[in-house]
Amino acid sequence: MFTKDEIRAHLKALRTNAGLTQAALAKRLQSSPKRIANVESGLRGASMELIAQWATACGCTARLSFEPGVPTPPPQLAMELQQLLAHLPEGASAALLLQHLKLWRTACGMGQG
Repeated sequence: MFTKDEIRAHLKALRTNAGLTQAALAKRLQSSPKRIANVESGLRGASMELIAQWATACGCTARLSFEPGVPTPPPQLAMELQQLLAHLPEGASAALLLQHLKLWRTACGMGQG
């Protein structure tokens, strides 16, 4: 997920990478340079529709996707996994690692997998 600041930065980068001034982009969007400046500065938000139009005007395609998040393991289990991976000797038992991964999946509600 992107923050508002990251979205603003991406939009500005799209415009500048396309070699467009704020005025040129505004003309393509049938908008005003002030609106473009306000979006890029954070004074105005950007709707999904505006983001899609902005991308198209800059020669790109905007995509929206919904993907499952990666669950965060409980702190104790995460620490144990980090320690295990950090100290895993070369040629270590894959069964041991698999056992710990199954514990992590169970603790995260992902089943045994």
